[in-house]
Amino acid sequence: MTWPHSECIVAAALNMFSCVSCRTLITTALAAYVERGNSCCGTVRCLDGIGASGVLGFLWKKYVGDKTAVTINDSRTKAYEGIKHNAELNALSVEVLNRDPCALLQEQIYHFV
Repeated sequence: MTWPHSECIVAAALNMFSCVSCRTLITTALAAYVERGNSCCGTVRCLDGIGASGVLGFLWKKYVGDKTAVTINDSRTKAYEGIKHNAELNALSVEVLNRDPCALLQEQIYHFV
């Protein structure tokens, strides 16, 4: 079956669960997508739209690597500051934003959400 927007894989439904197995499943799905090379843009743009601590986005960047451009967003200022701090502590090159996730999705194109 071909999906109308095969370029977009939406893992948001799984993202609402905070369990480790869900994070692993989502990261594995991203790794498989990147490995298959289906993105016509080369680098796969990923968004963790409600980042909280940022752990999911950090997993993406650490284990899937240079073939991804990871953005971690949280509209709450305290969470945003924590994500920035965690990114620095882990020396991971990710974009960290403090925006409304709905507005962000209207303004940017992401392949994996």
